[in-house]
Amino acid sequence: MNPTIINRPELNITELSKTILMVMPNAFEYGWMGSTSRIIVIANSFKKLGYNVVLLTRMYINKSVQEEIDFCFPGMILRTYHYGAYPSLIDKYSLLRRMWRILWRIQGQSKYWQNISFGWANILQPQAIKLTLEAFSCDVKLIWGISAGLLEGGVAASLLASELKVPWIYELHDPPLHAGLGVTINGIEECFSELLTDANLVVPNTKAYQDLLIKKWKLKSERSFLMYFTFEESIQEIKPDSRDPHKDKWKMGHYGSLAGDRSINPILEALHLAIHENPLIKDKVIIELAGYGDNYTKALKLGEKLQLDGNIRYLGFLSKGEVDVRSSNCDAIIIVQPPENNLEIPGKLFNAIRTKRPIIGLMETTSESASILTNSGLGFISDAQNIEVIKNIIQSLWHNWYNEMPSCKPNDEYINTFSPVQTIHSLNRICEKVL
Repeated sequence: MNPTIINRPELNITELSKTILMVMPNAFEYGWMGSTSRIIVIANSFKKLGYNVVLLTRMYINKSVQEEIDFCFPGMILRTYHYGAYPSLIDKYSLLRRMWRILWRIQGQSKYWQNISFGWANILQPQAIKLTLEAFSCDVKLIWGISAGLLEGGVAASLLASELKVPWIYELHDPPLHAGLGVTINGIEECFSELLTDANLVVPNTKAYQDLLIKKWKLKSERSFLMYFTFEESIQEIKPDSRDPHKDKWKMGHYGSLAGDRSINPILEALHLAIHENPLIKDKVIIELAGYGDNYTKALKLGEKLQLDGNIRYLGFLSKGEVDVRSSNCDAIIIVQPPENNLEIPGKLFNAIRTKRPIIGLMETTSESASILTNSGLGFISDAQNIEVIKNIIQSLWHNWYNEMPSCKPNDEYINTFSPVQTIHSLNRICEKVL
């Protein structure tokens, strides 16, 4: 079955000659996260290099959120009619899909995770995709497959590259689950190894993960290309505001997911200690929180227990535009990265350094994220367990703000190495290598 075509009229797409086909099955499902911004930055960069861009992804799972972002994508989007490796009648309903996955589990971990990780790609119809592309006179030059925790983007890109007889790039937003990291699952590791061998070039977005691919997976260095995330063009440096520290409140904000081991609780515990030492802070500090995840509920409960509920402002889930405005009005931005995510760098980190405001990083001090924040001149880093250090950071930043003194000196030259312009240069080099 041919995919659904989402064709923005204002783009006036009639012929898409010289095309890059991007493949990411779960594109935009979680709203404006780092991977969403990354896709759009790459698409815009290819456009500036003279290519048209088509994105292949799967059926809507969160239509109200995804549809809004679809219309921000600078090209045509092809959405398949299937979500995963389910019978067609089951595939349409989330509850039935959940029940069907129970059957997969009964068949064993290997069967279950293979279906989860690349089931969508296994039942993709490359010939139908090819016919759809030909209907728009697409001359596909390159396929850009993206994996973010699962292998389906890479598997689909490999299948389509074989059908269209073009090279393909394998971009890794996150290390794939059960492929040599954590508990290894039979079939997943083998598939990942084959994809690394099959791709014309592998593009990780952190040096730490690139090094692991070379060491553990024996990926040749010349077949890997490091390409960091970048900040967005719409994010601007925050100019000093005209607020009066003696009348207004110092605000630190966290915007994004708080799930798994991501927790804002160390900030609350540290603020509680800071207030105990300097009661003046109590009425002069606001922590603004926005996003989703169970740990927001836990944070609010802890805040109430520590008598900080008057210092916490929880806004729930916000649109990207609202997040940009809110974060632009922060005096300090909080970024949380658990140790198990050290092979990744949060996409929000790059937008944060663009604002040139102090950034409180709850992360391992030796992580790549910590290194970037430190080199930017904006980072104030502490392990999440070291409440005393976090307390000192809060006290120092608040004291400087209250006394109208600078807390940091941005390294403009270093920060600009993460400009979207760098993505254009990187993609141009990649095209020169594989085309």
